[in-house]
Amino acid sequence: MTCKIPTLFRKFAAEFLGTMILVVFGCGAALLFSPTFPLTTLTVALAFGLVIIAMAAAIGDISGCHINPAVSLAMLLDGRMGIGEFFTYLAAQFLGGIAGGGVLALISNGNVQSGLGSNGYLESTSSHISILGAFVIEIILTFVFVFVVSSFVVVVVFSSDWYFLAF
Repeated sequence: MTCKIPTLFRKFAAEFLGTMILVVFGCGAALLFSPTFPLTTLTVALAFGLVIIAMAAAIGDISGCHINPAVSLAMLLDGRMGIGEFFTYLAAQFLGGIAGGGVLALISNGNVQSGLGSNGYLESTSSHISILGAFVIEIILTFVFVFVVSSFVVVVVFSSDWYFLAF
């Protein structure tokens, strides 16, 4: 039985849901991170990583599981997607992020620490990183993330229903 939903809409829906779920679980773990709650930085990192793996398995065959505008931009620049598809992914990711934030706002009921789980800069970090330093770190880490996703991580199909990440 073939799916009657247009392919681009399916990709939009997959990216929207994938990004929303990433924000709910990843940012939700960071949101709950506080000195009085027993979550650690490792727990937050695992939340993000496990969600990305789960989404790769769930939506990888539909949209490629970019769930990050930087990955979509890399795919556009590499010629793996067209400009129209890029803007569709971008819209889905932004709207999915907003929807995920909305879910977190409902769940938290306004009871959140300041910064909403962000690490911050200057006095909010132990090393007092400047805003320029924080920006440079973000650029470097985003580059590494996109490099790994676009170069090494591939979806290997073992059957029509199971997908695994392979290096």
